[in-house]
Amino acid sequence: MRRILVLLASAGVALAGLVVTTPPAAATTGTLTVTALGRDGKPVEAAVQLGNRKKFRQYQVTSGRPTRVPQGSYLLLVDVFNDRDGTDTLAARHVTVGAGSTRVTIDARRGRRVRVALSPAAPNGYRQHFLMAACQTDGLAELEGYTYGNTLYVVPSKANDVDLAYASLWQPVTGSGGPVIVAGTHDGGMPDGVHRTVRLADLATIAVTARRGIETGTASVSLRPDGDDNCLRLISPVGATRALPFSFAARVSTGRWSVDGMAQDYFGTVVRAARGGHHYRVTLGRAPAGPAGLLPYTNASQRSLHLESMQLFAGGNPGGAIADVTYDLRHRGHVLLHHSGLSDGPDVAARLPAAGWYAVTLSGTRHPKSGQYAPDVLCPRARLRLHVYADPSVSRSVRAFVPRFFPAGLDAGNRAAAGDTTPVGLRLVGPRRGDAVRSVHVWASADGGHSWHRVTVHHAGGRWWAAIRNPAAGFVSLRSTVLDTRGNSATVTIYRAYGVR
Repeated sequence: MRRILVLLASAGVALAGLVVTTPPAAATTGTLTVTALGRDGKPVEAAVQLGNRKKFRQYQVTSGRPTRVPQGSYLLLVDVFNDRDGTDTLAARHVTVGAGSTRVTIDARRGRRVRVALSPAAPNGYRQHFLMAACQTDGLAELEGYTYGNTLYVVPSKANDVDLAYASLWQPVTGSGGPVIVAGTHDGGMPDGVHRTVRLADLATIAVTARRGIETGTASVSLRPDGDDNCLRLISPVGATRALPFSFAARVSTGRWSVDGMAQDYFGTVVRAARGGHHYRVTLGRAPAGPAGLLPYTNASQRSLHLESMQLFAGGNPGGAIADVTYDLRHRGHVLLHHSGLSDGPDVAARLPAAGWYAVTLSGTRHPKSGQYAPDVLCPRARLRLHVYADPSVSRSVRAFVPRFFPAGLDAGNRAAAGDTTPVGLRLVGPRRGDAVRSVHVWASADGGHSWHRVTVHHAGGRWWAAIRNPAAGFVSLRSTVLDTRGNSATVTIYRAYGVR
């Protein structure tokens, strides 16, 4: 489903991100005029989307003005925001546009109230709002918006190709309390109002902590419904924008929720299947940010090895942070590829001369020339070196175990106690059936990687870890090499992986 975004403003309606199909010749078009009446019966400006019911096309229509569109059957979605009384009304109806002039009036006075209440009521100082979306089922036309009061209405409709999604939101007017969010949907038409009372005890609690270190300064952390319902997933994110580090606890209705953070990068995404009455903890920005474990892959039709899918600074985010990366590929001492550029740039690939052993090196930095990061930012640089067997006649990923580091006991600033011992877990990413680990080695550095000392690695119960003795101040850099029984190896180096307080 293609997304059409309509943002509602308190002083009117703003349209953004609209994709509009140009109508064909006038002989095959008709004129459509949509008039919107507020709940006081007076004409108002409204956001209007028109989705063709047979063709995969959508059109922008300006309310109160005639617009030429191709003849046909449409689903009309209208959002009537009335700044005179602060009400918001969603409407949907089918309309057929012929060769002549077609007029449609959407009367917000026919709207039925969407009522969602908490039991017991929200604490003093909380204000209720609504987030809502109306969607053409398996079509293009979509509206989403945000009320500036607790007065949302829907005009009942039996149009079975429209779905409604809403979220009743209670947020503190002042202070640092977390939001309360109750989400719901109605498929196959617009309902004759909504009447829900939700017990606070039936909501799940998601306690969110956004750490400082990998990201610095001010960050936005948000939650949004993330289930299978496409319309519900259009609901705008809800959260907080504060100086790192910070925490808040949100109360949410049962279902899947995504939790996202944004500062200099998108620094975390976690999806939880929240259950009523249960408590969940989510930590975003947990150090260190290292490779995701994605490996280069061969393309048999091009007899090439592709490196662009690798993520040097993934952290908790599947998309990875954008970085300046230098790619290097060698075979028997010959340089097949040496390329530098942004990690979100074009494909990085090279033809392979034959099946055999190849050396792949990625070196990158997360803060190139931008000046946006604080001097004490963590994980500014990382390096991944692979020694792998690749066969250009077969399309598949190369084999290797990529180590990822998970220090325990770090504080909200991703720091460990000076002179103490920090246990660092190792997760080996990328195993396949028949692959096995031959050896794991770990090194630590207290001087930014100028000198390294080897650390004892422990293995028990399927888990790998090392105990790092922290310096008196500064940062700890980490390096690990994993060798498998086939001879493939991966070495990961993360500079300033965590801080010391």
